[in-house]
Amino acid sequence: MNTIRILWVMLLLWACLSAKVSADDTSLNELIARIERVRLERDIPAVALVLADNTQMLRSAVLGTADRASGRGADSDTVFRIGSVTKMFTALAVLMASEDGRLRLDAPVTDIVPDIPLQNPWRATHPVRVEHLLEHTAGLADLTREEFDLQEPMALRAALAWKADARRCLWPPGMHHSYTNAGPGLAALILEQATGRGYESFVEDRIFRPLEMKSAGFFPDERTVKALATGYDSDGHSVIPYWHMLYRAFGAINVRPAEMAAFIQLLLAKGVYRGRRLASAAAIDRMETPSTTLAARSGLRYGYGLGSYAWLHRGVLFHGHGGDADGYLSRLGYSRERGLGYFVVINVFRNRDLDRIQRIIEEYIATGIDVPEPPVHGPGAHLLSRYAGEYQAATSRFQDRDERARGTASIRVAGTTLTIERDGSSRSLIPVTDRHFRYQGETVATSAFVRDGGSLYFQDESGNYVKVDGGRW
Repeated sequence: MNTIRILWVMLLLWACLSAKVSADDTSLNELIARIERVRLERDIPAVALVLADNTQMLRSAVLGTADRASGRGADSDTVFRIGSVTKMFTALAVLMASEDGRLRLDAPVTDIVPDIPLQNPWRATHPVRVEHLLEHTAGLADLTREEFDLQEPMALRAALAWKADARRCLWPPGMHHSYTNAGPGLAALILEQATGRGYESFVEDRIFRPLEMKSAGFFPDERTVKALATGYDSDGHSVIPYWHMLYRAFGAINVRPAEMAAFIQLLLAKGVYRGRRLASAAAIDRMETPSTTLAARSGLRYGYGLGSYAWLHRGVLFHGHGGDADGYLSRLGYSRERGLGYFVVINVFRNRDLDRIQRIIEEYIATGIDVPEPPVHGPGAHLLSRYAGEYQAATSRFQDRDERARGTASIRVAGTTLTIERDGSSRSLIPVTDRHFRYQGETVATSAFVRDGGSLYFQDESGNYVKVDGGRW
């Protein structure tokens, strides 16, 4: 116990010395001490945390061991993999190319790359558009196990040609959000065709360099490998080899965590970094705002935008993304209400541990924010009864999954609200408008009922469902 106490004291002293700028050093030191307690308790090899506002990094802390075998400590020079947080950079790069006049987000992808390796049976009426690839609304399944497990670095064109039959639309594009790592790969091809530059080169030139992210890159070059923290499996000791992702645009960025502060600043400042505008405020807004699902077209503003999604912590709205890079788990999140953002990463595959650390960070950010009263709406019982019934999942993330395993949901009227039962649990759906609903404790509408083509759909962040009998209207 004395050893642990000494570690905490040393940590607090180190945090005070390593701080950049902070309005409240004491609370930040307490935050880092809480995270270190979790790291020690859960035997997490290393954890790195960055906090920033719209103008500066407030704190950077790298704690623990980068490599257990050698005993190499984790420090400010240690590089981590950020996984799918990379999708935010990919989306911003495409938005920058759009602002350059090189492409349109609503353009059919075949207008830019006529021979794009993508099969769409609904091409005549529902073409895949550029924005669909970044909102995960193109109707594509996620990668197959064989694609995920590929450990052979490949150029983008070659990667897209490999197992090309897997990239086919399973439902009409522009209807449902269904997460897929194939979309960013195709978006990178669009970017390359439209700009005449390689994806990695474009991101390095337009994002990494202006943000002074000197260590950031997509490849395991000698410098990166030397500084990279080792990634561990869930036991915390089995080493996971470096993952050469099929499409680097979906998750391959390696970087020193402190350099992520600049990206957070850019997002919070709506496209400005150190007085220089790198992207328009409209571009950042577009990242945060879903546009192409049935729910989004009905007016719902909560969900997955362009490479960025929303979530709530104690009623406070956050935007950002999570990342999984085989041995590394990360989160980037920011609150506009508080004007603060964070990036956190661990080098062990334990989602529950990262979730626990994320809650601690977001509790710190959310503290003191006046949470708005949840919206109240009272649609008539007759309208609610139209939504009641049995629903079948309309999408499946993986195309090799048995159709019968997609899941069902039962929706019932409960006074002035609805209840939804699925996966063995029941939750209340509280009306915000006639067709937008929220769950208990939420402060904004997060789900929607939408009619399309004679069918009634229910969409929320957990899935897309279609009413079995179509519904009477």
